[in-house]
Amino acid sequence: MVKLHRRSVVLFVLVVAIGATGQDADRAAGKITAAGILERNVIATGGREAHQRLQTFTAQGDFGLSPDRPPPWKPQGHFSFSYAAPSNCRLEVKNDAAWMEPGWRSTLWTGQREGQRFSGHSPELQKKAGAAADSRKRLPGQMELFEEDWLSIVDWDFSSRYDKIELIGQEKVDKKLAYAVQFTPRRGDPVVRYYDPETFLMVGMDQVQRFRQSKDDPEIVYRRRSFFREYRNHDGLKLPQVISVRTGVHDLLFQITKIEPNAKIDASVFQ
Repeated sequence: MVKLHRRSVVLFVLVVAIGATGQDADRAAGKITAAGILERNVIATGGREAHQRLQTFTAQGDFGLSPDRPPPWKPQGHFSFSYAAPSNCRLEVKNDAAWMEPGWRSTLWTGQREGQRFSGHSPELQKKAGAAADSRKRLPGQMELFEEDWLSIVDWDFSSRYDKIELIGQEKVDKKLAYAVQFTPRRGDPVVRYYDPETFLMVGMDQVQRFRQSKDDPEIVYRRRSFFREYRNHDGLKLPQVISVRTGVHDLLFQITKIEPNAKIDASVFQ
């Protein structure tokens, strides 16, 4: 994990390695653009009509730290994500594995309803002390980044959320060069998404993690990278089965066990 200080250094997301490849030559000659990459991505994930049909979306599964050795994997809990076009979403994570001590079990959620953000957590989370108290200060920002991971896989009408979208180069993601496309929102920090140059599926994303120990302390800024893997077809859409978030020694894995496009979702979920 890259650790930086002060707001000015957030522009680290603009700096990517541009290799001397034939694909770079094509880009320099104007043969590939951000708009072209995104159009190919829409086609690769099912096509414009399939995306337009997607009015709601739910995903459920397990999450936990990746193991040092091969499986069996030992998840620490469950998650659910709900989305309703154009701007409602909710991500909920439950630390509820049977092996987890009761004192560490908790539920956290974050989301948006008609552009208004909401979040919360179970009361027992407030009772933790020591190192856990410090980590709690990071949770709201971390949860919003997890939420963006999920929104990114159903996001296709890019103009609705961003003022500027540009191809800024290439960088290795999962040991393979990928196109780096920067998305600058109307408010907040830029996001960089990475697209496989052969399949045009999104394989990675960089976001900015901000944190202060207290309101008077210097702001700490992290580059936080997610990986999107194991794409499969679901009702005409091609979606990842695994989202992996780099956290340091271990990655935090979200393993999807159930996806339901155009599911019936009660409006009370988004509050």
